[in-house]
Amino acid sequence: MTKSDNESSNEQVGSTRPTGGEPMLELMKAQGLPLTQEQWLRFNYPEGVPDPLPAELWAEIPPKIREPF
Repeated sequence: MTKSDNESSNEQVGSTRPTGGEPMLELMKAQGLPLTQEQWLRFNYPEGVPDPLPAELWAEIPPKIREPF
């Protein structure tokens, strides 16, 4: 595998593995999940949503689905 093949491979992996934010909403939509803050948190933290939710995690929730706690 050449360096350019490896770089291309990494780009493909990155583009298929969304993390947080809007790409995650697109993935949720594609899977037919409701676009709610609760569902987003459950989808992003399958082992359990941290309680209390740290401020840095709160900031990752897309604003269009963020609800006040």
